[in-house]
Amino acid sequence: MKINTLDDFIKIIPKELETIIERARFLYLELGKRSFYDTEYKYFMFGEEEEYTCYSNKSYSNPNIIICTTLAKQYTELLIKAGIDAEIAYENGHYL
Repeated sequence: MKINTLDDFIKIIPKELETIIERARFLYLELGKRSFYDTEYKYFMFGEEEEYTCYSNKSYSNPNIIICTTLAKQYTELLIKAGIDAEIAYENGHYL
């Protein structure tokens, strides 16, 4: 199955994964397989709001070109869609 949306990830969760930790780990690994950090992002100047906004508001797409903000928001949304309580942590200028 081709993954085009976050809802597609929910459809591929194996039925034998019963615990929250198992499902969360599965979703984390599957999202990671399809996500690629934008190596050009490190060259942006942090005062350029336009460049940052394209990542902070980006929904999942395939291929998924991301930065930490994008990945954190997508993973949090994915967990919530799977019925798992989640929140984003922010530390030292990065989303975790």
